[in-house]
Amino acid sequence: NNFRAQYDHFRTQTLVTAKTSYADAQAASRTFETDQSTLATEIATYADKFGSELAQLCGGSATAPSYENCGATTGQVYQARQEVIAASLRGQDAAMAVTNAYSAIDIELNRASQIANLHIDTVNLIQKDGTRLKALQDKERDIADAEAQVGGFLGAIAAVGSIMPNPGAAIAAIGGAAVSVVAGHARLEIEKERTDIATTERARVEFNAANEVLIDSAARVKTALLDIPKQKINVGLAEIDRDRALSQLRGLYEQAIDRAAARGRFATLKNADPRRDPSFRLFRDHRVADARRDFDTALAEAFVVTRSLEYELNYSYSGRSALFALTTPAALESYVSTLDAEATMFEASIGHAQPRANTISLRDQIYGYARSITDATTQREYVPADLFHRLLADPTNRDTKGNLRLVFSFSLAPESTLFSTDLCNDRITSLRASLVGATLGVAQPEILIQQKGSGFLRSCREKTGPDFVVRDYGLDESALGRRRAVIQAGVNLAGPNDTNGPPVNTELYGRPIAATYELVIDRTSPANRMLDLTKLDDIVLFVAHETRTVQ
Repeated sequence: NNFRAQYDHFRTQTLVTAKTSYADAQAASRTFETDQSTLATEIATYADKFGSELAQLCGGSATAPSYENCGATTGQVYQARQEVIAASLRGQDAAMAVTNAYSAIDIELNRASQIANLHIDTVNLIQKDGTRLKALQDKERDIADAEAQVGGFLGAIAAVGSIMPNPGAAIAAIGGAAVSVVAGHARLEIEKERTDIATTERARVEFNAANEVLIDSAARVKTALLDIPKQKINVGLAEIDRDRALSQLRGLYEQAIDRAAARGRFATLKNADPRRDPSFRLFRDHRVADARRDFDTALAEAFVVTRSLEYELNYSYSGRSALFALTTPAALESYVSTLDAEATMFEASIGHAQPRANTISLRDQIYGYARSITDATTQREYVPADLFHRLLADPTNRDTKGNLRLVFSFSLAPESTLFSTDLCNDRITSLRASLVGATLGVAQPEILIQQKGSGFLRSCREKTGPDFVVRDYGLDESALGRRRAVIQAGVNLAGPNDTNGPPVNTELYGRPIAATYELVIDRTSPANRMLDLTKLDDIVLFVAHETRTVQ
């Protein structure tokens, strides 16, 4: 949400450069058409330009671009290869997480059977109207899909992971990869899984035999059931990103082939008089090429400024469709003026963002351990701190190094008690954290928080039926980008303004507050080496955010 800053940069710097080079190009003389010396200089300039462009694509320098082994360690091709691999790894992890979630449910069902002395236990989702849904009816299909998807991601990694001898060979390898036309299908699946998440959130979980000792198991099963569609959404998003990245990589390789061929043609003309060659014609001098380059840069930045406006206002700007039909800096200047007017109109009708603050207990509000429960068999009472200790000790919440790793969501669902349905465009401004417990052994521990999957923003004025539209924003490289916050936490802070605690953290500034989060306490961090997790009674987040009010 930094539209104004990007808009000012575009108007005062990028647009000025484009207008200046455009004016220079229009005033340029064409003496090179009759002056062989000027023409030779122009040819050499063009050869250098293609060398520079080839170096940007493949790595190396303008005089010695790395066409062979293009993109081995640097250049745009290298970055695109890494994007393909990253998207494939994300999808592979998400697909495997689906299988792992079903395994966790199987383990929990067996545990519940032993606790409750059940021979068979079937788990059902009970909706508000009493309708029963078999919670595991899609299990076999989901596992088979996950295995196939892992194979597809591995194929993409194999296709781009090794360095190809040249761009032509690389294009052939990409063509042999398992690239599916997946975008439309994946988006339909994503919408279906979002519906499943909403259904599961509203339903309660019951076993075929009602028993108080199964309350904890039901909560564990519901957590896993909610994780399955979220991970399937992540698989779909990763498939879209993988195919987009493969297409981009193929296009970059094709550009490299074109640049190398053009550079070769100009190199052969350096020692000849191309005016006698009927197959050659130099249409413009390098100042015109510079003007085109600066205009393309301005056009790309105008697109980013437009997307920034759309994110800040949380709706699609209809005028964006005309952007890439513009051909002059003056037309771009007129276009961005309409963006400024759009932002001003929105602020006049909706109002400016207002600061808010929420204190959120992971134990009480996220995991629902706010009250004590009594074991029906032993009559032992478990206080909230005991229940939270059991959560932290659960092996599924630890990684192989023993680090605590919790995944939770802040939801915009109407029944959620965290955030009002009257608020819109709700974004984080800062975070503070407090670890609660006696004799924790540390004074200033550290926690890592990262958003995963998608973030969600409620519209301020657009509705579908009685509800305001909720838009999603990808939290990966294709949209808002990944961001991990390392938060210096306090211990037993009295509140968000406790002066005894460390300063606020702003690394997640501007991102949607409604999202899935992963919280990690890294035991290898010097700040956490003496931390006793068995004494940790709660983790409290102080979330400062800015919102507007729906209209």
